Amino acid sequence: MADPVRTTRELLEVPFPLLLSQAAEAVAEAQVALDESSMRLQAQLDELTAAAIADSGDEASGLARYQVDATWYHIPEVEIDVRMALTMKIEEETRSDGRRVLRPRLRSVPYNVTSSRQSTLEATGTSAVKAKIVSVPAAQRSQ
Repeated sequence: MADPVRTTRELLEVPFPLLLSQAAEAVAEAQVALDESSMRLQAQLDELTAAAIADSGDEASGLARYQVDATWYHIPEVEIDVRMALTMKIEEETRSDGRRVLRPRLRSVPYNVTSSRQSTLEATGTSAVKAKIVSVPAAQRSQ
């Protein structure tokens, strides 16, 4: 049977670039969810306006009279600040020509009491890792 502590550690130990790319994907998914919510609300408001105009003739009444638009939310910036145990491991690779090459690999593990007790790493240190994911204006579409 697999050692559950070791298995958990292996799941938490990920390459640092993967950690950042997954955070960026999560931000993108959150922005899509916000946009979809605003689009649904705008469609409902448009339907209410059209129904109010149809009921009263040419002039809208009630909320439709004000031509209310849905609010659009934007995630302008996300700052990631994580306490990490950073690990440098040397991994051996064999090239296609048969030569062995040693490559250093930086890996990260969320730092907590459990991870500090389970240190069986070749070289370990802790660090506060900060990263910013900042939105930029969309590129202009060519028509």
